[in-house]
Amino acid sequence: MPVLSVRGGGALTYDECGAGPLVVLVHGSPGTARGWQRAAERLATRFRVVTPNLPGYAGSSASPEPGNAYAAAAIGALATELGPPRALAGYSYGGVVALQAVLRGEVSPDALALIEPVAVPMLDALGATKTYARTQAVFDDYVSRVEAGDSEAVRTMVEFWFGPGSFERMPAPARSFLVEHAPGNARDVRATLSDRYSFDALRRLAMPTLVVLGDRSPAVMAMICEGIASGVAHGSLIRLQRANHALMTTHADALADLIADLADRAAPAAAPAGSRRQGVSRERAIVGGLGADGLALSVETQPASEDVRALGQGLTDHALPTVGRPGFQPLAVFARDAAGRLVGGIFAHVNWNWLHVSLVWLEESRRRAGLGSRLLAALEAAAIERGCTQAHLDTFSYQARPFYERHGYRVFATLEDYPTGYQRFFMQKTLVPPLPPPEAAP
Repeated sequence: MPVLSVRGGGALTYDECGAGPLVVLVHGSPGTARGWQRAAERLATRFRVVTPNLPGYAGSSASPEPGNAYAAAAIGALATELGPPRALAGYSYGGVVALQAVLRGEVSPDALALIEPVAVPMLDALGATKTYARTQAVFDDYVSRVEAGDSEAVRTMVEFWFGPGSFERMPAPARSFLVEHAPGNARDVRATLSDRYSFDALRRLAMPTLVVLGDRSPAVMAMICEGIASGVAHGSLIRLQRANHALMTTHADALADLIADLADRAAPAAAPAGSRRQGVSRERAIVGGLGADGLALSVETQPASEDVRALGQGLTDHALPTVGRPGFQPLAVFARDAAGRLVGGIFAHVNWNWLHVSLVWLEESRRRAGLGSRLLAALEAAAIERGCTQAHLDTFSYQARPFYERHGYRVFATLEDYPTGYQRFFMQKTLVPPLPPPEAAP
């Protein structure tokens, strides 16, 4: 097993197989490089695959300091020794380390893949303060119990991510490994909770970034994955069907194929000269080849913004001779704190004499305090100033119908089972200009 010297005289061990462009795969916690074995063997037919053992595992020196800086630097040292990876991929805690290595400037891969990264502090960056606090409390308690010698504590960590009863369903050797290595995992959990994320930092990542989520994973994981995928400049999100946090075992071949595809799309030769970092990572499928008219159809999950704008402009040009003025004019109201941080807002369009409310969001700590009413009133006033006499929006049965009804909106249509078991309500309201102030008495 190769050994690399890292900062402070430490050692990083790693496995290696295959030949070709470099792909680095970072394992979860607790674990070793062998966790990637099946995916690595599949990738090794076309790539040089390196799987490091994170600090404290399989002969790699334990981190001499708290936090994830040492682990991130170890990945950076590997890239310095072997060259920049075509793709850097990390699973679970390994996804946290991979992301931290890139955010800290330790490594600059051509592409980044994050497989259910357990980046709990992303919840705080998303403004989900209550969910973040509850999740942090679970893992703070877990770490304390492990440090106190509770051999059953690891069950808490496993069942949080893998689901109730998952620990008991694991083979006995796997349970024994988890119990034995719980102190190392608790150290990694503490390091993960110490990280901080910001959307400013995520947006600075220039490489295509693929985030993979199991469709049976907990809601907290979905929030983390969706937040990262939407926060980076060139992100995409893939949901694996019938998968949970065990997808490294259950969906190893699918993960290998996703990483291979990402690496292929990030290849320098795949981009025009001088634009190696400029292309947006998109999921695109060509349908049926060229038609008789010489046109090809493509299905895209992340269409280019300029293509979407072209559709809107085409519709506007078509309607303008009839309606006399353009529609679909964006209008928004935002709320920011004293530091300029966005804490809520509404995004809408002015469509001639109609206001269409599209997006409404408030961070959890700002809800039920009157801010939503203030934002909606400000938006409606701005719409009235622009000639709107009506407003419409839609909401779901698990969302804010009572809020909108209190502000004068009424349901005019309902879709059942949207999503299954719920309803989608379409609501409208007549906008009334405010009365002028009374004239002063003579």
